[in-house]
Amino acid sequence: MALLISILLYVFKWLEYAIIAWALLSWVPSLRQTVYYGWLTKVTDPIIQPISRIVPPIGGLDLSALVALILLQGAQYGLISLAQGIG
Repeated sequence: MALLISILLYVFKWLEYAIIAWALLSWVPSLRQTVYYGWLTKVTDPIIQPISRIVPPIGGLDLSALVALILLQGAQYGLISLAQGIG
């Protein structure tokens, strides 16, 4: 069980980095045409799109990436608590 939790923690951390990279690349319009941005979009869209439907843009800013990061952090803390309870 501890191995599964460790793997999930690594996946969540990797998704956090992907979301941050996606958000940074989205600020530069010329980088949106790169292969990396397309790959990041495919990886992050299943997480960000449902959040975008719920959280409206505020002042023209899409905060769905920030909400996704907060949710991933919460999931990580929950897994760590679970691991400490098991171990």
